[in-house]
Amino acid sequence: MLSVEAWQGPEADKALLDRCRQAIRRAVSALLVTRGISTSTHGHLRALLHRDFVKTGLIPTELGRHFDRLFSDRQEGDYADFVVVKADEVRPWLAETTAFVDYLDGLIARSGPP
Repeated sequence: MLSVEAWQGPEADKALLDRCRQAIRRAVSALLVTRGISTSTHGHLRALLHRDFVKTGLIPTELGRHFDRLFSDRQEGDYADFVVVKADEVRPWLAETTAFVDYLDGLIARSGPP
């Protein structure tokens, strides 16, 4: 999936954060497709994730929080001036993102085709 060794410097840290966001967005979108649902906005994706999977216990709360943290940081990064992405904050999210995607892959595998 993603490898932290390939990334160095501030621009690379921002790129790594962007890749983590893309990975979880795509994983959640794929899971929704197994339920016949699709959406084009991050806000709606988040709402569906929490309503249909986190609140029902199908996805652990800590994974929902990870999605929220990345989405919150995306909002700040996209709409606030001079946001600095720090390696010591971003790099640990790689493992959490990998766990998130792996967990959703398991749910998708168990649910079968839409």
